Amino acid sequence: PSENWETDDHERWKVCTVCGTVLEKIPHKFGELIIDKAPSCTEPGIGHRECSGCHYIETEEIEATGHTPSENWETDDHERWKVCTVCGTVLEKILHTFGELIIDKAPSCTEPGIGHRVCSGCGYEEEEAIEAIGHSWESDYTVDKEPTCTTDGSKSIHCQNCDEVKDSEVISATEHTESEWIVDAESTCIGSGSQHKVCTVCEKLLATESIPATGHSYGETLTHAATCEKSGYTYHVCSICGYSEKVEDIVATGHTWNPDQVDKAPTCIETGIGHRECAVCGHVEIFEIEATGHLLAIEPNFYFSIDDREFKASELFKSEDGSVGDTDIMDKVDFGGLTPETLFKEGTNNTSDYYGVYKGYVRAFYNGETLDAKSLVYIGVKGDADLNGKLEISDATLVLSYYGHSGVNIPFKFTDNEDANYETLAFFLADVNTESKLGKNDSTAGRIEVADATNILTYYGQNGAGLNPEWQKIIPSRNIPLM
Repeated sequence: PSENWETDDHERWKVCTVCGTVLEKIPHKFGELIIDKAPSCTEPGIGHRECSGCHYIETEEIEATGHTPSENWETDDHERWKVCTVCGTVLEKILHTFGELIIDKAPSCTEPGIGHRVCSGCGYEEEEAIEAIGHSWESDYTVDKEPTCTTDGSKSIHCQNCDEVKDSEVISATEHTESEWIVDAESTCIGSGSQHKVCTVCEKLLATESIPATGHSYGETLTHAATCEKSGYTYHVCSICGYSEKVEDIVATGHTWNPDQVDKAPTCIETGIGHRECAVCGHVEIFEIEATGHLLAIEPNFYFSIDDREFKASELFKSEDGSVGDTDIMDKVDFGGLTPETLFKEGTNNTSDYYGVYKGYVRAFYNGETLDAKSLVYIGVKGDADLNGKLEISDATLVLSYYGHSGVNIPFKFTDNEDANYETLAFFLADVNTESKLGKNDSTAGRIEVADATNILTYYGQNGAGLNPEWQKIIPSRNIPLM
């Protein structure tokens, strides 16, 4: 091989010195770049590398470094830019990007304000003057000084933004505003009071006057009750001061007597003693009770078993001289509430020969005391001609038989008892229309008729049908409330 290397840009080799053959080619082995001319911001530099095997030198261009912008911006009123820190070249200028106006001093109605805007890119602040806003007048007047009762006030149009005013006007004094009456002293029923008025604005006294006395105010009329022996009176009281005034007198009531009490009963010939007590005041009055006189029994008497009226003294007794009910004693005789209906149902001391009849004595009372006087009574069922205590068809048959026999003047009896009073009772019970107690037909007192039988059958039929018959409805002309 040749002593020196043959080279090109990429390889190195040697040539045979005999035959000229190119021996094995080897790529250059370049070392580190050696700068011959350093690059600038805008111009490239030059350097070389040397092959360590053959010392072939390869030159290389080094790229320009480019500008290195400064960290901070350079600015003027319109733009911002940066400067290359290497060569001082001014780099691309950019217009400021200003934000909203920031007010540093607000404008007033007459003086401008000051504000600034900040560039969002570089922070440059641009100062800006703000025009005065001018006055903004209110549409209505504002009262600057209130008028009083005696002095004028004033009003004007105000600027909404400052204290400037215009168009001032006078407000006339208001004059006094009178209050309602204020009571200083209330009037009484008999004495006057006083009151006054003031100005509700300045409290000046404007008027005074007297309040007339009210007079008494009476409520409902009250009563100081009269007693049995002393008079009373009505009065009313003033609801305000309590004064009372009499209206009218009330006469004494007189005693209200409880029922007379017999302390010693009278006899037929001797007077008795009694007393009465006032139910109100308890006053007791003693009185003499007349002798009763002799009572003679009217015997006998006849009644219906459903007569619920108390026995009457005038029907059972008469006075000694034969008169009935015309003396004081007769008016005061009673039977303790005893009725024919009660006596018939209870059957006390019944001596009758017939199941459907009560026969017994009724005792009389005078002022609650039992008298030694009694009267015989017979009591039976209305319409019960056969005295068996029942109202049946057979009773109507007996009535028709009696009617038929009497029509041809043939004697006929309802009973065959030796006591003629039973026959009288049977006639009384069978004569349902006229209720005669004579025991025989009489043109004025009553008589047995077909109508009696008809009414008995009517009652019997209604009773059988459960219609609760009433004699008063079957024979409306009768006064006795019989069932």
